[in-house]
Amino acid sequence: MKGVHKKGVKVAEKRKNINIRRTAQILKAFSEKPKGWGVTELSSHLGLAKSVTHGILRALLEEGLLKKDKDKEIYICGKEILKLALFFYSNMEITKIARPRIKKLVKKINETALLVQCIDNKIVVIDKTVGDKPLQLGLRIGVGLPLLRGVASKIFLAFLPDEKADKIISRNPDPQVDITKLKEDLKSIREKGYAISNEEIYKNILAVGAPIFNKDGKVEAVISVGGLSTTYKNLEKRDKVIEAVLTTAKEISSQMGCQNWKW
Repeated sequence: MKGVHKKGVKVAEKRKNINIRRTAQILKAFSEKPKGWGVTELSSHLGLAKSVTHGILRALLEEGLLKKDKDKEIYICGKEILKLALFFYSNMEITKIARPRIKKLVKKINETALLVQCIDNKIVVIDKTVGDKPLQLGLRIGVGLPLLRGVASKIFLAFLPDEKADKIISRNPDPQVDITKLKEDLKSIREKGYAISNEEIYKNILAVGAPIFNKDGKVEAVISVGGLSTTYKNLEKRDKVIEAVLTTAKEISSQMGCQNWKW
């Protein structure tokens, strides 16, 4: 009887592990399609039985990890997923190192500053610090940015090997992007160590950004500072912001182990 019991326990454990893996597969699928999945589409995509997929989605819905758009009959990420993501971002090494220095930067220039990373070829805001101005950039932590527009995206592209950057550009066409101009911008970023974008993502917003390098000489993250375009018509003010952003990026890069800062 003991042998039968042990066998039963092993079978139950195996089923439990299979269900955990299936749940993980389903959760990961939402990073591929953040706008949501229907039951039939998701089960077909993952090669799971519709009844199995539906059961797991129902459980995730009850736990607040997903929510259901009843009009479209699709499931999308819920608040609990966002809480987990924010906890993850806030505890990353780069966030802990960068945050006090970015707060110092914001106090100096009084503009919103973002800390941005490239995660699985997605440009994601992982931290945000705001100044005292009544009008501040409204981007949320966790939001994704265009892959070929804006200072952060262009900085990540600029410091990739040419072949890899060209592949990303060719595979992610953007009708708002002039490829010739983009490649000129990437060259300029490598030479100057910073990027400027004027209304590339948001109307009336100009942004300045600089790379943060890790000990391997790769771009770990980007500091991006944004404010009203009209404010930066004053070139003296713009130059001061560029200098402050570069100084902050250099300090954080040094803390991350970078020893080859050029600018």
